[in-house]
Amino acid sequence: MTGILGGVFSELGQSLLTSAGLTSLILGVVLPIVANVLLRRRERSRQRRKLLYNVLLNSRLGLDPPDAGDVVRLNDRNDNLIVSPSLAVVRITNDSDSDIGEDDYRAATRIEFADGTVRTVDVTDAHPRELGQLISQGIAIDQNAVILPRKHLNSGERFKLLILLSGGGGRVEDVTVSGLIRGGDVVDARRPRGAATRRWRIATVSIASLSLGALIAAGLLYFTRPTQSPPHCSRGTLVVGGSSAFATASAQVAGSYSSYCTQATVSVRTGNSGQGLAELQAGITANDKVQRVAMSDGLADDSVTARTAQRAVAVVPYSIVVNQKVFPAAGGTLSLTIAQVRRVFDGRQKSWADVDPRLADLPVRIVARGQSGSRNAFERYVLGNGRQQASQGQRTSTNCADQDDVDKSKTFLCEESSTSAVVSRVGQLAGAIGYADAPDATRSNARLLIVTLDGRAGTIQDITAGYPFWTVEHAYYRADGAALAANYADYLTSPAQGAALRNAGYPPCSAHQELCKSR
Repeated sequence: MTGILGGVFSELGQSLLTSAGLTSLILGVVLPIVANVLLRRRERSRQRRKLLYNVLLNSRLGLDPPDAGDVVRLNDRNDNLIVSPSLAVVRITNDSDSDIGEDDYRAATRIEFADGTVRTVDVTDAHPRELGQLISQGIAIDQNAVILPRKHLNSGERFKLLILLSGGGGRVEDVTVSGLIRGGDVVDARRPRGAATRRWRIATVSIASLSLGALIAAGLLYFTRPTQSPPHCSRGTLVVGGSSAFATASAQVAGSYSSYCTQATVSVRTGNSGQGLAELQAGITANDKVQRVAMSDGLADDSVTARTAQRAVAVVPYSIVVNQKVFPAAGGTLSLTIAQVRRVFDGRQKSWADVDPRLADLPVRIVARGQSGSRNAFERYVLGNGRQQASQGQRTSTNCADQDDVDKSKTFLCEESSTSAVVSRVGQLAGAIGYADAPDATRSNARLLIVTLDGRAGTIQDITAGYPFWTVEHAYYRADGAALAANYADYLTSPAQGAALRNAGYPPCSAHQELCKSR
C-alpha cells in the first residue's frame, strides 16, 4: 500500500511540475494575492488617512508582593514605588497611502486605561529608528491616559509604546484610543471588515493556500526539506530574577515577549545577581516545574552555575552618582579622577573640600550596594585593577541616616539592596556618593550629579575608549530544562530585541560581540 501511494504521489508531483502544472499553480498563488492587494488599495483610497492602533498586551507584570522579603519592587523614574504594576503594549501605524501631517490632527490621540494610572512610557521598535526619539520628546501623561504628540507620520511609519502603570492589567478591550484625523480616522486593528470583504478574502486566501500547498507538496517529493529555526515561543510559566540594575529592561522584555507568546506567563522578580542564581540552582535541585532565567551582572562563578547555560545579553554601563549639594554650580555632571574616588572610598578623604577645594565642605557619605553584581563591578573595575577586587569598606550605618559606629572618624558608609534605593538615597542625603547603572541614574529625577571618570562617561563610545565601570549582563537558565527558558533567552538576544535594549541604554552584545567577550 505504501509503495502504491508513493507511486501515485510521485506521478502527481511529476504532472504538477510540468510547465503547464507549474503555470497553473503559480497563477493560483499570484492572482489571489494581486486581487487582495488591489482590494486593499481600494479600501485605502476610500479613507485617505488611517492611524491604526493595535493593543498587543494589557497585563499585570507579576512582581513579588511588598512583604516577600528582600526583593526589589519596581519604581518609576521619580523613584516612587509602583503599586500593582502592569504593562500595556500598543502599536501605532500610519496605515494609509497618505502622510499624516501635524495639521491633520484635529484632536490629540489619547490612549486611556479604565483602571490604572500611567507611570512611565517608552517608545520602542520605531520604523524608522529616529522616529522613536521624535515621539518620545512629545509624549504627555494625564493620570490614566497617554497623549501622543502631533507629529508628522509618513505612510507606513510605525512605533510601539511600552506603558508601565500602577493598577490596571485587565483585558486589551479595556484600553480605549481616541482622536480625530482630517480626512480619516483613528482605527482599531481588530475592527472587523465588511461581510462581503471578509468572504472575498477568505475565498481568495483559500485558493492561494491550496495552490501553494500543492506546489510545496510537489516540490517536497524531489527536494530535501529545509532546516527551520526553532521558534521563540513556548507555553509554560517563567520567572525572570536576578539583577536589579537590569530590572527595567527585564520588565520591558517580559512584557514584549508575553505580547507575542500568549501561551507563556512571564513574571519579573528582581533582587540581585546572587539571589537570582541561588533561586535558579534551588529550582534545578528541586526539579521545579516553574522555569527560571537569572540575570547576572557579569559572568557568575562556576560554583553557582552547575547544570546551567548562559547567554551574553548586553553591555551594562554604570555611573558614580553624587548628591547635587556637593557642587551646586555643576550642570548635571561632576568630573573626578579614579584616584580621587579611591581615596574617598578608602577613607583618606572624608570631606568633599578635601577632594577638591571647589566642592562644598560637606562630610563624605557613601551609599553602596550590598552583595550584588553592581558592587562586584565597582570593586573590581574602579577600586581594583580589573583582575582583583578592592573592598568598598565596612558598613558604619545600618539605616543610611545615622552613623552607628562610635568612632566618628570613620567614613559614613551604608548599604542598600537595590539600584533604585541607592539612587533615591544619594539624592536625599547631603554629601552622598554611590553607584548605579547609567540608564537608571540618567533617567532619575533625583538631585544627582553624574560623575565622569578621568573625563569619560558610561557611553558605548567612552567604554570602547577605556571607561572602566561597566560589565556584561548574562542570562542563565537550566541547560537540560524545558524549552521556554531557552527560547526566552533566544528572544532576549535576538536582533529585534537588540534595538529595544539599545533604546533602554544597554548596548546589545549582538552588535558588540568582541566587547562582550572581553568581560
